[in-house]
Amino acid sequence: RAASVKISAAQRAAAGFISDPDGLILTNNHVTRDSDVVTVTLRDGSSHNGTVLGRDLLRNLVIIRIDASDLPWLEFADVGQAEVGSDVLALGYTPAPDDIAIVSGVVSDLKIDAGRNIRWLQIDVPLGWEYGGGPALNLYGEVAGVVDAKTVSGFIEGAGLVISANTVNVYLEPVSYTHLTLPTN
Repeated sequence: RAASVKISAAQRAAAGFISDPDGLILTNNHVTRDSDVVTVTLRDGSSHNGTVLGRDLLRNLVIIRIDASDLPWLEFADVGQAEVGSDVLALGYTPAPDDIAIVSGVVSDLKIDAGRNIRWLQIDVPLGWEYGGGPALNLYGEVAGVVDAKTVSGFIEGAGLVISANTVNVYLEPVSYTHLTLPTN
């Protein structure tokens, strides 16, 4: 929970999470839309101006940097660990009360969108807008993927979709975010 954050941009709020202890935040691109500066609220209640470092419009991902260090953060799972039948926990943000929402589910299917080069984890519970941009964690507390509520809403009824950790790893190079290679379209 300590690594979960609330992202606010242009009168919208959604979930995100700290992916590096030196202030790097990951969320869905649709959360920030065209904003280059957003507000990031940490679990301790502090708010920070965040700058968008890179966007991946095809995979609906964005990296944000805040001026902070020694933050609690989440590591990405080994890409081979998310299999059908794996338990996951999705974390999101609710506006009222302003707190973290948690839902548990099971990976019910693995899907591939070859056109956008995305591997999806289909979760057996619906994941609405409040989970969008938040992490889906395995039972070791590692990020199995990023919830994509924008795609979920019209894609599958009664289930949720998560952009798998291996898709994120390919496009965001989590070892060193200082060399981002995110496409801009």
